[in-house]
Amino acid sequence: LGTSTMRSKDIAKAEECFREAIALDPKHIPSLLAFGVLLCVRDKYPEAENYFKAASAANGNDVLAWACCVVFFDLESRDVERRSAMKQMFAAEKKGGISKKSPYLRAGSFCVELFAVQLVEHAMTQELMRNGDSEELRVMLGRTYLYNNQHDKSREFLQDALSRDKRCAVAMTLMGHNMYVEQGWEEYRCDRVLPSYKEAVAWYEKALAQKQPNIDILQYYRLARMQIGGKKYSDAQDILHKACKLQASATTWLGLAICYYSQGQSSQSQSSAKFMDMAEEALQEAAILDNTNPEVWGMTSVVCLAQAQLVKPGEIYAPKADEAAQALKKALVNGISIDESFPTQTSILEQAGTAFNKIQRYDSSVAAIRRALEKAEPEADTMLEALKSDTSSEASGESSKQSAAKDVSTLHKDAVFSHLLSLSRLHADSCEMINDMASAILSYEKILQVMLKLGFSSKADVDAVLKKLITALKQSSRHKETEKYLQMLKNEQFVRK
Repeated sequence: LGTSTMRSKDIAKAEECFREAIALDPKHIPSLLAFGVLLCVRDKYPEAENYFKAASAANGNDVLAWACCVVFFDLESRDVERRSAMKQMFAAEKKGGISKKSPYLRAGSFCVELFAVQLVEHAMTQELMRNGDSEELRVMLGRTYLYNNQHDKSREFLQDALSRDKRCAVAMTLMGHNMYVEQGWEEYRCDRVLPSYKEAVAWYEKALAQKQPNIDILQYYRLARMQIGGKKYSDAQDILHKACKLQASATTWLGLAICYYSQGQSSQSQSSAKFMDMAEEALQEAAILDNTNPEVWGMTSVVCLAQAQLVKPGEIYAPKADEAAQALKKALVNGISIDESFPTQTSILEQAGTAFNKIQRYDSSVAAIRRALEKAEPEADTMLEALKSDTSSEASGESSKQSAAKDVSTLHKDAVFSHLLSLSRLHADSCEMINDMASAILSYEKILQVMLKLGFSSKADVDAVLKKLITALKQSSRHKETEKYLQMLKNEQFVRK
């Protein structure tokens, strides 16, 4: 936990975690060393020394502890103690039968994982001065700057490493990670524009194609995530098979289930049934590993709904539909949203909501879509406010117009609003079917607000929404408001407000 919070730059929380870990086990070397690094980051060198010394005293044969002491004493310009620590490290390597390695590279690798950029830079500067340049040094700096979101600087060092060894699979993987993060794949979800992925995929595939490939579970996950986003389901399936063999998890099995389901959706009925059965089996494996994963239960609901319609063409197999409803309840209880491990253009919740609506299970449809709207609406409302500011600036000639427009563009305006409209239409339709007119009216009003504000809907589309809204109002306690919308319906043209 301390390492995770330090990576997220919450230094105060990380310090609290490390102190608690050391209190529980005063001789836990990783915690002692990590806390020493954190104190160096905070310029508390006298206190940091105590923890580095405690780590080396806890186990006199711990190579990493002595390597960190070497870097610390070097940082303090205490050459006698640095030399002594280096001798102890060499002795520990010999005694433990560990291959020799520079203390600066050894300690630097540890500091990289804590995102301690300054310490890594110092260690690599000393490595360059004392032992000369190397591929490993360049890769380490490339990794450091990648973790610090300095993508240009990271690529510079990784490209340098590849110029030294064009078959360096680790550098290729890190280049893939660099492209993945920079293109925005960590933030991608169903209501976003699909980021570019060809370059990142090419680097990952190149790394895996080497005679000595870099085996990295994160690489497999990210590669599959991009392939699923790009509808390359067969390719993603192959990668996720390997990931399941390497390090099976609920997430890897979930990805495999999504691949099977997506291929089943585009297959003939007989093949489709086979793919759905394979998806169900993958989800069962995922549930064994994590019985509280909301996406696993959500996808189980979607697959069951597909199977319910395949048992007897033209009919609904009720037991499978009931199973789907139960799975959706578990997904909702465990916190499913539209932020997904393997996002596609349609979220799991929207897929479930649409399928439940189709088989006339409207209560379940409403439950699924309401959860999706909980996540989608706040951002859309923020963007509508940004558009209002943009309009005000345009009218007053304020220079902030460009800033507002830039913000809206960054948030992928069209994708966000298209997603909101799709969810709101489905929600309104299902609410009407269960006679929840108040909720249906709110959804129709939201649809109308977005349509008029964006100005990309035809009058025919707006008229269709108005008619549904008026019908819903007539059946509710708000029936007196119908006149306002009847007047709008009579207008020949709608102007973007």
